[in-house]
Amino acid sequence: MGRLTKEGLDYFSLDCKLDDKIYMVEVELGLEGFALFIKLLMKVYDEGYYLKWDDRTAKIFAKQNNIKIDVCIKLIDVCINEGLFNHKLYKKYQILTSNGIQKRYFEAIKRRKEIHIIKEYLINGIEKYINSDKYPINVYINSINDNIKGIDVVKSTQSKVKESKVKESIVNPSCRFSSDGDVYKVTKYFFKELININNAIKNKYKNSSSKQIESLLQRWCDHTDKLIRIDNAELNEIYEVIEWIFKDDFWSTVIQSTDNLRKKYSRLYAKSNKEKPNLSQDITKYSSQIKEILDYFKEKTGREFTTDSPGIDNMIILLKKGNLVRAFKWVIDAKCEDWLNNPKMDKYLTLNTLFGDNFENYIKEKEFSEVEKGGDEKNDN
Repeated sequence: MGRLTKEGLDYFSLDCKLDDKIYMVEVELGLEGFALFIKLLMKVYDEGYYLKWDDRTAKIFAKQNNIKIDVCIKLIDVCINEGLFNHKLYKKYQILTSNGIQKRYFEAIKRRKEIHIIKEYLINGIEKYINSDKYPINVYINSINDNIKGIDVVKSTQSKVKESKVKESIVNPSCRFSSDGDVYKVTKYFFKELININNAIKNKYKNSSSKQIESLLQRWCDHTDKLIRIDNAELNEIYEVIEWIFKDDFWSTVIQSTDNLRKKYSRLYAKSNKEKPNLSQDITKYSSQIKEILDYFKEKTGREFTTDSPGIDNMIILLKKGNLVRAFKWVIDAKCEDWLNNPKMDKYLTLNTLFGDNFENYIKEKEFSEVEKGGDEKNDN
C-alpha cells in the first residue's frame, strides 16, 4: 500500500471577531491563554480535523510552549467547558475537535483527490455534508472498532472506471495504519517471528486469507501504537525485546499478541536489557527506601506497585541523585491533593508520572525548598 494522502493543513483561517468563549480563555489564563489556544488549533489542523490528546501529547505541548503541565491541563479544561472543543468526543475518545474545526477543515481540502476519515470522530451534520453530491472528492470512512471489516466508499464523483478501481483498492482494511509506517512494520515483524517459532499459531492462521491477516495486523497495530505513543517505548527497543522474546523458551510461549506484549513490556524490557543485572543490584541496594515509598503510595492512593512496575528505574535514578524518601512522599502528597479526586487527572497518579522528568518541577511548584539532598538515608523517617 502506498503512503497515505496528506491529512493536515498548511494554514487555516481565523475570524477577526472572536467568540466570547475565547475571551473566557483570556479571563482564566490571560493573554497567554489566547496564544496557547491558537497553538492548539495549529496542532489540530496540522493533524487534520482532530488531535488525539493524551498524557504524552500534553507533555510535549507544555515543553514546546515552555509552560507547566498544570497550565496545559487548565487550558484544556477551560476550552472543553466553554465548548471550544467537543466535550462528548473528548470524553469518549480523548480527541480535540469541534463543529467549526471540522467545517473549516473539510471546506479547505475540497481540491484534494480523496480523504480518509474515522466515522466516530465526526460531529453530527458534518457526515451529511461530506456525503452530499455537492462535496467534490472521494471520502473513505474507517471505523475505530477493533473488528475492522473494511472501508466503505461513501461516494465518488470520478468516472465509472476510476470508481471501480478505487473500490477494489480499498477492500484491504489497512488504511488506518500504513504498511510503510513504523507501527505497522514492527507489528508485522512480531507476527512473522511468532508464526516462525510457534506451530500452533502458524496452524491457526495458515488457512486465513490475506484480508483476514491484514485485519488482524490492524488490530494488533493499535496495541503497538499505544505502546509507542502512550507508554513511550522506543522503536528500536521494541525490536530488541521482540527478538529476545522469541529466543527465550518460556516467554516465546507466553507472548502471543501485541496486546500481551504491551501488558508485559516493562518486565520483558527489564529481562532483555543488558543493564538488567545493574538494575537488580540497585533494587537490592535501595530496597528499604523503595519499599517505604511504594507502601506510602499505596496508603495514599490505594494503588499497589512492585519492583517490576514501570517507573521503578526513575525512582532509582532519583535516589542515586540523593533525593530523600521524604521528597518522594511530599510529591505523592502534593499530587494526590491536586489529582486524586479529579476524574481527569486521577489516572496520572503513577510512578512514571510523579517520579519522571517533572519530579523536581512538582517540588518547585509548591516551593518545597527545604527538601535536602544527600545525607544518611537510614535516619530519614
